[in-house]
Amino acid sequence: MTAGFNYYRALRTDIPYAETLRSKKIAVPVLTIAGRYGVGEKLHAAISKEADDVQGVIAENTGHFVAEEDPEFFCEQIERFCTV
Repeated sequence: MTAGFNYYRALRTDIPYAETLRSKKIAVPVLTIAGRYGVGEKLHAAISKEADDVQGVIAENTGHFVAEEDPEFFCEQIERFCTV
């Protein structure tokens, strides 16, 4: 739990660093994997504003924790993305 709480505690100190990145786009290919019952298409839409080369997939029968809820699908997508 400490690590989880520290993640949120660090957000305030991360803001100045994040602001320096505001005008920059992600320069590498990005893969978004989201669950239909989690954020669905919203993750891909949000990241597409920050990068030029974004691929997105939806795990149809999962929620927020795609890697836990459908590990086979998750690993297939990672493998496909990394071998292209």
